[in-house]
Amino acid sequence: MCSIIPSPTIANQQPNVTKDEAQSFITEVLREELPQCYPPNIPWINKIIQAFHRRLPFQNITFLSKTESCCVPSWKDIQRDILIEGKGGLCLSLNVAFAAVMRAFGVHAHLVPADYVATNGRSVHALIVFHLCTAVSQNACKCFEVETRASVQRLRSYRRSSRLKQKARNEAHCFQKVRSHHRSSLYVADVGCGFPTLRAINLNEDIDKAFLDCGLEYCFTKKRQKYLRLHRTGDEVPKGEEDCVNPDGWRSVFSFALSPQPLSYFHKTMRSIYIDQMQSPYFTELHAVCYIDNFDMVAIKGTMISHDNCNECDQHCTHRKMVKCLKTVNGKVEKKSNEFEKSDIIIFINKHFPMIPSHEVQKAVHHFLSS
Repeated sequence: MCSIIPSPTIANQQPNVTKDEAQSFITEVLREELPQCYPPNIPWINKIIQAFHRRLPFQNITFLSKTESCCVPSWKDIQRDILIEGKGGLCLSLNVAFAAVMRAFGVHAHLVPADYVATNGRSVHALIVFHLCTAVSQNACKCFEVETRASVQRLRSYRRSSRLKQKARNEAHCFQKVRSHHRSSLYVADVGCGFPTLRAINLNEDIDKAFLDCGLEYCFTKKRQKYLRLHRTGDEVPKGEEDCVNPDGWRSVFSFALSPQPLSYFHKTMRSIYIDQMQSPYFTELHAVCYIDNFDMVAIKGTMISHDNCNECDQHCTHRKMVKCLKTVNGKVEKKSNEFEKSDIIIFINKHFPMIPSHEVQKAVHHFLSS
């Protein structure tokens, strides 16, 4: 195994918060205790991951309430929506905030892009890869393990420059000191894909290990230089993933490589999610999901009823299919599908997702029913 260093440009463009801001977020928004050691250990990080899933819903309601000025969220938007107001959001906002908080506590966390299988969307998901490097100081070690020659070539390019020769020596010394730690210290975390991932996944020890969270069976595997998230039971197979099922029943959901990117990278790739109304499902669907007590989930998903299936359809039909889901950790899945009036949808969201402001809920539901 060898190491890859995020370029100085990428490192400098990572959004950061102060330690005081991170501590305030942990205690006031997530209502969790602060870590007892720095960098924090995996059990504490897992508690924060679970708190994100419980307190900060994956939701597009805030997004739908602002469609007249749709744009990819800036770091200022993410700070307000996640770290200050605690409203939740889509993957970019949730995972960018998580990474920034982890960095404030000494965890080397970076955003990596992922490609979804069903939509063929490239870099339309952002998740976090991090490592715990306790053998050296935070400033001394900034590296990911990856089985590629790119890291070796990068080190050679450093050595060619006399100006950076000493820096290359320091980093090489760092690699030698932490080599024994890296094989088991590289993790992926995802608090923003809408699926439960209630722990950090070790990208060595947990590969091909099946997990069951809130009724969803999933695992991570590796194929050449990419990692894949696979699902088997507990969720509906979306269009586009039917042909991606292997003989054991696992299907690919998304894939990613260990290629850290700055937030500005996603401002380009996420336009298809936040701006393109013809391509993005989040302009015409309603989503909100959170995971309660690490076992159960409450969710609402609104989709259009097809014209042929609406019993009361006329040219002004505004019916939608609202799906409420409750899943338990033992794999039993309970779903209730009904058509709801506007007031019922608003009441349901206000009851189960009180962290989302009521005025945003009303605007989002109005937009959803009139789209």
